[in-house]
Amino acid sequence: MQFTVPFFLATFIGCTTAVNLRLFVSSTSCSGNGVICQGIPAETCCTDLKNLYGAAQADSATVADSVAAPWAKQGNLWCGVQLSATKPIPVCFITDLPSSVGGISWEIQAGVQSRMSRRSGDLSRCTSSVVGDEFYSDGVKSYIISQAKMATVESVRPTNEADLLEFFKTHADSVIDDATEVATVHP
Repeated sequence: MQFTVPFFLATFIGCTTAVNLRLFVSSTSCSGNGVICQGIPAETCCTDLKNLYGAAQADSATVADSVAAPWAKQGNLWCGVQLSATKPIPVCFITDLPSSVGGISWEIQAGVQSRMSRRSGDLSRCTSSVVGDEFYSDGVKSYIISQAKMATVESVRPTNEADLLEFFKTHADSVIDDATEVATVHP
């Protein structure tokens, strides 16, 4: 079977763009509970379509020139207005403002000219949205509960912060390592 160069490049880029995007309830750190979109495609808004968050993080980029930015909700667009200039991945955006982030997205910006014309430091608009799974990060591991499973255990979810980690450890569908070195940015 003969493959064309565009097919090969699209396949190669598609296989190497595993980026995890997270939204945190906390507005002072990228830790604790929130929503995660694992292996999300470029130019896709990670959100939960119901809550605003205080911090956002992008990690696990495997492509050079990968950048991310958090977004504020505007109307019914969860990624409506970019809150900060793009930053190289991995990055943690701390807003110090609870309920200010509607979503986060990422893209590849090769060199000075990216493939979309935009103001310097801006990401292109998101082409779609993905609703993430809930998770809790203890700073070393993230304990993730899928949307389907969360619907069945939501009634036993603790309301106090002290018991949330244990809840997520007990009910996690998957556990991933947290990024070890992440730049922190205050937009």
